[in-house]
Amino acid sequence: MTLSIIAPNIINLIFLMIVARILLNSGMNDYAVIIGYASMFALFSDIGTTALIIRDVARDHTLINNYAGTYIIIRGSITTIVVLLSLIIVNFMPYSSFIIHCIYVALLSQLIFQFSNILSAFFQAYEKMEYIAYGTILQSITFFIIGILMVDKNIGNMGVIGLVYANLISNIFLLVINIILVWLRIERIKLNFNTNIGKYMVLAGLPFGIAGFLNTVYSYLDRFILSILYYSDVANYTLPYTLVMSLTFLMTAYNTSIFPMFSKIFMTRADSLGYACEKSFKYLLILTVPICVGTTLLSDRIIYTIYGSSFSGAIPVLKILVWLLVFLVVTSIGFPLLTATHRERLNMYILGVSAISNIVLNVALIPRYGAIGSSIASLITMGILNSVLILYFIRGDIRFENIIKPVIKVAVSSIVMALAIILISVNNLVLYIFMGAAVYFITFVLIGGFSKDDVDILKKIMLGSEKKENALFNIIHRFI
Repeated sequence: MTLSIIAPNIINLIFLMIVARILLNSGMNDYAVIIGYASMFALFSDIGTTALIIRDVARDHTLINNYAGTYIIIRGSITTIVVLLSLIIVNFMPYSSFIIHCIYVALLSQLIFQFSNILSAFFQAYEKMEYIAYGTILQSITFFIIGILMVDKNIGNMGVIGLVYANLISNIFLLVINIILVWLRIERIKLNFNTNIGKYMVLAGLPFGIAGFLNTVYSYLDRFILSILYYSDVANYTLPYTLVMSLTFLMTAYNTSIFPMFSKIFMTRADSLGYACEKSFKYLLILTVPICVGTTLLSDRIIYTIYGSSFSGAIPVLKILVWLLVFLVVTSIGFPLLTATHRERLNMYILGVSAISNIVLNVALIPRYGAIGSSIASLITMGILNSVLILYFIRGDIRFENIIKPVIKVAVSSIVMALAIILISVNNLVLYIFMGAAVYFITFVLIGGFSKDDVDILKKIMLGSEKKENALFNIIHRFI
């Protein structure tokens, strides 16, 4: 699962480095508005049936024969209706005719992409994450190649519309791959509709669906408001936001992989959930805090290296948005935990509070501060979301006294890393990153950041079995 996220992120990052220098700020601004609008409306198409089918089928694979056809028909029908409504609504938006035309194509692309996601739910339920990897990696490679050919001034020279069509073609390719993999490796699904199962899916999935709607509002409303009030600032917000989200690949992989596992553990070994959550919190914190510190200190170098000099307005935005990673650690553990333990209604309430907070903050801050105001609103909203999640809902599942020491050691190691970045001049972004990572990791090991449990878990992950000993690992094991 990690591979299926990190590989497309790397490909996408390289792609943006090339395209941003061709389209510059104005072109990337248009593209961000187009994709943001299409993605926001398409995400309203899931009324909660996806999370439900993953949870239930993960526990009993035989249910797929009863659920699959009904799920595909319900989700596919709603997705089609939402996209058609989005096509109508866009004509009332204050966008140019060119942008509206591009949004038409992008919505068609999103329709196809959502059908691919319908099939990906079966892979996740079966914990066949490699099939998700096949599709996403091949799709990102396809988009990269076709996108560059479309945009290159010496070949396609199509600009923004070329990127939109490249996205459409790559999503068609992804759908074909997923259809083949489901047919050959999962089940030969029949599109039968069962009324009773359909009623169960709609009613039981409603809390998931409402939570998903609220999450979509929270995730995309800022860009939507920016596109209306501060159109020229959309790229300065979207590109740093995309970069920060690309750094969440480990949390996203964890979230996707652990949800079906949490669902099984809850039914068989519920007492293990607390231990799994505490360890996960510690490991994700170890990875995210140094990224936040390093990105804050090197934000100007990062923006100019990746996107070019025309995106200087994105630098202060990146310094603020990167701290979303720390807050996402809690949600990456909390939301799957609540859903797996049949407390999905709580997700809905928490996201409701967050969505309302986000709307109020964005409306108050964007007119005055533009992209920076939107960034501050996002950070405050995530702080509120985390506070509610911890103080009221998962404090009984995680014993926070068990993670106080790791938090202190992460903070100390991050401070040492920050001092190294500030005091040592290497005049190269890549060298700064490697130097910072090395200083952080060595400091963390020397102050006893890893416990014996951590080493044993690492050993099992690397070797797969305790019996497969080898000399190299024994040396590393003894050192840690």
